[in-house]
Amino acid sequence: MKCSIKLLLISLLCVAVNAVASATDISPEARTVTQNFDAMYDGAAATLSLPADWRVDRNLSAPRTVGAYSSAATEVMYEGGISLASNAKNGTWNWGASSDVTDRCVGGLSTTVSGGTRCVSVMTKLHNAGEVAISKLSVNYDIEKYRYGANAEGFVVQLYTSTDGSTWSSAGDEFRTAFAADASTIGAEVVPISTTAVSDKTLKVNVNAGADLYLAWNITVAAGTSPDKAMGLAIDNVSIEASFENESSVCYVYAEDVTKWGALLLNGAAATGTTVVNGVTYKYYEIDKDGSSVALTFSDGASNQVAGPTITADKDYYYCVTADEVTAISDPTAYTGWVDPDRKPFVASGIYLRGEVTSWNAIDEWQFSDEGNGVYVLYDKTLTGNFKVADASWSSACNYGSNGTAITMGAPYSLVSGTNDNISCGTGSFVCARIVLTIVNGNATLLLEPNEDATGLTSVYVMGDNNGWNYMDASGELALTETPGVFSGQVTFLQGT
Repeated sequence: MKCSIKLLLISLLCVAVNAVASATDISPEARTVTQNFDAMYDGAAATLSLPADWRVDRNLSAPRTVGAYSSAATEVMYEGGISLASNAKNGTWNWGASSDVTDRCVGGLSTTVSGGTRCVSVMTKLHNAGEVAISKLSVNYDIEKYRYGANAEGFVVQLYTSTDGSTWSSAGDEFRTAFAADASTIGAEVVPISTTAVSDKTLKVNVNAGADLYLAWNITVAAGTSPDKAMGLAIDNVSIEASFENESSVCYVYAEDVTKWGALLLNGAAATGTTVVNGVTYKYYEIDKDGSSVALTFSDGASNQVAGPTITADKDYYYCVTADEVTAISDPTAYTGWVDPDRKPFVASGIYLRGEVTSWNAIDEWQFSDEGNGVYVLYDKTLTGNFKVADASWSSACNYGSNGTAITMGAPYSLVSGTNDNISCGTGSFVCARIVLTIVNGNATLLLEPNEDATGLTSVYVMGDNNGWNYMDASGELALTETPGVFSGQVTFLQGT
């Protein structure tokens, strides 16, 4: 009996130790992290175990969703890669190249099967073991394809960051790699089918000494809710190099842009990129550190201009920039974003927009504010996929859905009470300044008011007979180029139109 008790205690102790999530240390003396996943071949066969500090999340809720690092797996589900079938098992995979079985990578396959994989995220955790903050990362990685996928929406690999491993922010379009639909869903004898290199990308971060940073590469269908006919995509050859405060020859100015101008230039120069801190999106600009003071002026390159402060250029600076003033943000980790002074104070209504954007949960960020007289409002939301309007318990008193027609921007949409039918945004996204719910005498309507802020515009669409005059049809998309206000793409027109 004593022996059994002793063994049980040892077993419990081992479980407790294994539950602690380790991290890869980064310091000025060891500032580069690399991972090629080749250790997932033990010399004789492929293994399922991930390298230390790496995990994989198989999300079962919705595409374009990253789960918690703490609950992600330390093993993949399957291994293989050569001649993957169209009905290959959904889940997480250790794939190997046909020319060298020891060359491994990590990815996965999604599906619409009930209880199946909706998307896959490859994750790692970094720890700042230095004595000053990490200010930026130089990031390189490869995206390898191991199966063709005919999903019409195509697939995307998007990098996300987190400071707690639970709440994630997109690393921006610089770290978004899109793959157009293939003609069929089938594997290949020679793999990887293709390799897309993401090289020398700068990721602006603020990781204090002793703090952690989590990275997640989300492999997902690009739009819509159906992730079937999935491409087999994987992450390989990751290299991350950290830069620490006061090491660089430049400092950075971060600007939360709420000007509604067509562009935002700092001292005549365009932004280097974008980043997200505490849920707030900033454009950032490089300023040379030459020991002199620098006066800041924000403009749109035309008639609009607003003067900022003079800085000494010896640290990073954060500002909220409106068309009228520049306001310093003292603590970006606590700042939650600009609030329109004309906006009414939030009053909890108990009514939520619930859908794929919330994983069908009732969450605070999507609770309507009660503005009185039967009017309820959500501000500054991007709406995609299917959704309904309901209270937290889906009660019969507040559960509104589709009337059988498509919802459009700028037109009141009559809601139907008690229906099981979801409202659909189709394949596009609605960028809304306000979502207004009106309930009068039991009759409910929903109005999507457009966001006219051109600074957030990433695409424009060509409409015509070629796409049924659907302004969100992807075949008519022109994407924003590196030149502000210039959009480019390829559009195919019907003959004679």
